[in-house]
Amino acid sequence: MSTGLERIALLPASILITDPASEWMRAGVPLALQQDLVTSRNVVVGIVSDDSGAYQLGAGAVVRTTVENRDGRISIAGTIVDPATQQIRQVVRVQAPSSGGLLPAVNELAKRLNAEATYYSTKSERALRAFTSAAETPNLQNRIVMLENAIAADPAFGLAYIALTEILAQTGQDPAPLLEKAASHLRSFTPVDRVRFNAVMARMSHAPLPQLEQATSAVVKIAPNQLDTLVTLASDRFLLGDADGGERALKRAVELSPGNANLRQQLAVGLLETKQFANAEKVFQSIDNNPSILPALSVCILLEGDVTRADVVFNRYLALRPPADPVTPIIRAEWLALSGRRPQALQLLQDTAFPNAGVRAIALSQTAIWQLMTNDRAAAERSAASAFQLSHQLGLFALLITKGNAPAAEWRDQVNTSGIKEQTKQVVLGYGFFLNGRYHEAVQVWSHILQQSGGTDLRARAMLASSMDRASDAADARKVLVEPFVPEFGDLYAAVSFDEMHRLLGVGVR
Repeated sequence: MSTGLERIALLPASILITDPASEWMRAGVPLALQQDLVTSRNVVVGIVSDDSGAYQLGAGAVVRTTVENRDGRISIAGTIVDPATQQIRQVVRVQAPSSGGLLPAVNELAKRLNAEATYYSTKSERALRAFTSAAETPNLQNRIVMLENAIAADPAFGLAYIALTEILAQTGQDPAPLLEKAASHLRSFTPVDRVRFNAVMARMSHAPLPQLEQATSAVVKIAPNQLDTLVTLASDRFLLGDADGGERALKRAVELSPGNANLRQQLAVGLLETKQFANAEKVFQSIDNNPSILPALSVCILLEGDVTRADVVFNRYLALRPPADPVTPIIRAEWLALSGRRPQALQLLQDTAFPNAGVRAIALSQTAIWQLMTNDRAAAERSAASAFQLSHQLGLFALLITKGNAPAAEWRDQVNTSGIKEQTKQVVLGYGFFLNGRYHEAVQVWSHILQQSGGTDLRARAMLASSMDRASDAADARKVLVEPFVPEFGDLYAAVSFDEMHRLLGVGVR
């Protein structure tokens, strides 16, 4: 098992121990083995529930483990089976004193399966048991409690800290106290958990993008076949303008998961971000039967400079939408605005009879933003007021932005007391200051938004650089790495950031 890249499927363990308290080992053994093998360069390991799962994984080997407690010793047998023939390829047997618990035997088995295997993140069987329970429960709050129990059993259990941090962030809870506690035990973490934790810390603290890339790269060096980490590394590199490095990482990810169309789509987007439009188009075109990629493909062709062909692709996308969808005219108008045909976009929205007040409010809000872009303030104010009258909720954003010519402190107060979410407030302030020609104030807001994203928000990059440029600070504007991006259809401000990106980079035809 030491040559080539082999996919290994780990089945639930067979537990030949009469004590019912040992049943947790059924899931715990493959869970620990998977982590032990994470440092192996020539294997990809997945946990499956049965032979069908091994087939779906594309496994070239299935490992069936059996755990016994005989004569005061833990005995684990790892039977390696060829899934195609069901022939036994090898049987690996290891033993350890039962007084030392299960983990020494599991770690030894992993080493026998692959010499590059590491040792598990904890030496505490009680901690592993709690971690296994957490992995098996779908309830997030229960999982939090079980992970806390795992950490209580072993305060140096790095993998448990990482898993708990991710769940706390997912559920909107503050992970800072947990991260501080984990950092105090960092030296006791296993090498792989140490670099993983550093990567988590970098992202949680919104570290600069080069630091994020370095932290993720350190994880890949020690655990080279982790799909999510490779995808994150590729994204970091593309965002840094490193097309070759991003492509290498994503191609490795595709090698690990060849049937994953999402990876090919991410590769295409990364190539687009690094101005390799023709190569990006080829990758987009290779994604069969996925209508959701058509808007991105249209943008890619538009950035290549072929408006006619981009229109053909985007019209294919529109034709696949439900015929009676009232939002379709707005999306069509967005495409016209993004491709440099704002007068036609405005005319389309004005000529369309929308079926209900909500959709009409969206159309009027969009109209207001585009009218501000063309310096038609009076018309923009009328459109925003009409949108707000139809729907206070949907029309509020455009109404606020059209009032952005008020004194800065007064307008900030209006936005801050409007009841919208904090993150949305910053976006409204950023676009509002910009569209009202207050570029110095816009620089401050977009700088904050970009910093909060860890430097990853390409729209914020374009808006920051453009605000600097329009504020007569061209030297600092050139220091911001502006990259092409696929605008988000349905975003009121998409044409603003996309236009400024195009102006700064000069890509495509307008």
